[in-house]
Amino acid sequence: MGATADGNYAHTPASHGTTPASGSMTQGVTAAILSNCKMPMHRFTGGGSSMWDFDENWINEKLMGSFLKSFLSLGGQMFQGNSSIDPETLKKAQENPGDYLHLIVRVGGFSAHFVDLDRSVQDDIINRCRHSV
Repeated sequence: MGATADGNYAHTPASHGTTPASGSMTQGVTAAILSNCKMPMHRFTGGGSSMWDFDENWINEKLMGSFLKSFLSLGGQMFQGNSSIDPETLKKAQENPGDYLHLIVRVGGFSAHFVDLDRSVQDDIINRCRHSV
């Protein structure tokens, strides 16, 4: 798609499913989920999938459960909550892929070895918004 009003350049990914683009989530994950759930989900053939990345040092089972319950009670349909790897580790994996063959990441609906992904997909994963306090 072309450049968008929120600052995305032409020919860059807009978002994953119904998830707000990373750069547009400036008010925190709760506000982003509230905004996401305002969309008319019945218009999405097969459902509206959303992906939320959480800082692995912040998220826990109880907090993730609260997000999921809220999301579903607000009319959300598919919630993919991910505990994400810090961006510095991912950048090191780009520089030295042989040292990070074990690193698996979530890519919009499937998991993959980070070092096997195209550089543009790796960069997108590095630049994702990681929700934390």
